[in-house]
Amino acid sequence: MGSLSPVQRFKRRLVVQLVARNGEFWEFVGDIRGRCGITPITQLPPPDLLDRLADRSDASHPKHLRKLVWEITSRYRQIVPEEYGAERIPGWDWFDFLLACVLYDPPDTQLLQFAAHADPPHDPAPIRFLPDEPKRLLSAERMLWMSTIDEIERHYLKPSSPIGMSLLSDVWEKSPNICKEHDAALEQIPYRYYIEVNEDTTQADILNAFHVVAATLKKWRREAAKGGPPPRDPLVALQCAILHDCHNGRDPQDRRRWKWTYEKLAEEFGLPSARSAKAHVQKGREYLQDKP
Repeated sequence: MGSLSPVQRFKRRLVVQLVARNGEFWEFVGDIRGRCGITPITQLPPPDLLDRLADRSDASHPKHLRKLVWEITSRYRQIVPEEYGAERIPGWDWFDFLLACVLYDPPDTQLLQFAAHADPPHDPAPIRFLPDEPKRLLSAERMLWMSTIDEIERHYLKPSSPIGMSLLSDVWEKSPNICKEHDAALEQIPYRYYIEVNEDTTQADILNAFHVVAATLKKWRREAAKGGPPPRDPLVALQCAILHDCHNGRDPQDRRRWKWTYEKLAEEFGLPSARSAKAHVQKGREYLQDKP
């Protein structure tokens, strides 16, 4: 089956929501279909979907094409996290895949093929361009707010009103939820390792830093996974459940056997054992149980 990139894994999770008809992505797709009058077709999207869209003579164009394009391009950030953004993959964007999800429903025996539509040519390079000194960002933000408060005081407040930090302290004391919400938002910010590179950094320095970071992350992952099963690909689990429960007739080559045994599923999807395939089927059934 080969290893999947983070973008490919994320696309598979979206298709799980599309098939199960629940979750944020399903709401996104359902809303756009409703707004644009789209009745989806159950099939794999054509590989040249965007070329067909550009062909004005194609009679299969959606009725409200311009509105459909605007809905997807203006709202895709609701679904796609920044780390998977198109700007990190030159020459590729999310529009082709998201358009396919709006226009088509996945055939229930070809979920993985559907998720592979419009795969990026390569995964985003792990490069981030960030401010060098976060404290200076905080200082600049603090300066903005203090200057704003001074101007509010000068133009809008009475002379007897609290000023400057006194005004802030007074507001925070009377409305403590402001600080609580601020603290909660800060706690949600993820922390990541970044390798600092300057004109004196050598290739050996970078490789050494990479190995240190990678080893630390692997250690954390092992500690988090102690005592638990390895993570399952949700789309593989869903596909296993559908094949086992909905497409499991007698094997035409051996009528004594079923077509999709746990052993056959393990072989088809590169799972380590029939027991693993059974666990995938059980997990996939959970996704289908939530289907409206």
